[in-house]
Amino acid sequence: MAFRHSDDPSAKSPRTTRGGWGHIGWIKMGQTIEPMETYAFNTPVGELSPIFRTRYGYHVLKVHDRKPAPYDVRAAHIMITPDPTPEDSARVRHTLDSLRQLVLSGKADFAELARQYSEDWRTKSYGGDLAI
Repeated sequence: MAFRHSDDPSAKSPRTTRGGWGHIGWIKMGQTIEPMETYAFNTPVGELSPIFRTRYGYHVLKVHDRKPAPYDVRAAHIMITPDPTPEDSARVRHTLDSLRQLVLSGKADFAELARQYSEDWRTKSYGGDLAI
């Protein structure tokens, strides 16, 4: 149906490509537009969604399967940007390796090192936490 009737050019692509013959493939939360995401995650497996509209046009989805999503990961980082020279790159790598060894040996707290050394102004005051 998608191959014959869809206005989306990707529907005419080979079935093995994303969008080909209308097959979107596996999607995760945040990967597609609303309300497509809402219908994709709320339509029972094997059933068709109601017809809905997005800024691209009208859609109908068939949900083929569901699988559990991988675990979410909360992470923090220490970011140091080297100058574009091999020497500075080596210096930054050495600094980060030294900081890593301090944390691994229990001699330093990761969050404190992030506050002191990280150049990421958005995360450094939060101990490098990327979930801010």
